Amino acid sequence: MIYTRYLYDKRCVEYSLLISLLNNNKDEALFWGLELFHSGHKDEFISLIWRYYYELYAPFYINLEAYLLKYTKIWMNNKLD
Repeated sequence: MIYTRYLYDKRCVEYSLLISLLNNNKDEALFWGLELFHSGHKDEFISLIWRYYYELYAPFYINLEAYLLKYTKIWMNNKLD
């Protein structure tokens, strides 16, 4: 079992992120996403965001892909955070 920085089960955090996105709860989604990101699971978090985008939002929010690409590049190049 893999834990995050606040000792949540990583799989449960990923599931909670999905549920908060489906419920359109931005604050919870931000919390769970940052929990993964700051726990050292940066690459998994970014892969998860892209997977959720293509599975849930791509047919409806076409312009969101450019936004995600822009911020993915920023996140991947940022070595401090």
